[in-house]
Amino acid sequence: MVKVEWKGERIFEGHTDSGNRLRMNAAPDTTNRDRLPTPAEAFLAAGAACSANHVLEILENMHQRVTAYWVEAECEHPHAGPYPRPYVTVVLRHCLQGENLDIRTCEHAIRLSDEKYCTEISTLRGSAEIDSILEVKGEEGLLL
Repeated sequence: MVKVEWKGERIFEGHTDSGNRLRMNAAPDTTNRDRLPTPAEAFLAAGAACSANHVLEILENMHQRVTAYWVEAECEHPHAGPYPRPYVTVVLRHCLQGENLDIRTCEHAIRLSDEKYCTEISTLRGSAEIDSILEVKGEEGLLL
């Protein structure tokens, strides 16, 4: 369970069963002096983290040695019109670096994560087109 508590203005604080807190600002254009993520940014970050976690698990099981990994998530959604305004597209750019990474294995791991394991990406798929892009870099930093 997650409990979200209003903290004044448009600041909300989520409390999780694991004992963690997540502060968000639902109106960053007017009251974001603390530079907090919006709920939409937190949701998109959760999807990227979920996908990345499963990709790492799969690659580890496939004996791939990852030394650096990040996911850049971009989305498009209507900024005008009636609510709700669901995401139309989500692009996840998986940037992997490691020792002798096999590109096909990395692509397979991303596909499994996005299509089978990640709850947030599955939820997004209900309203948005999901596109995952892979960038693999060797230890020397060269794009493979």
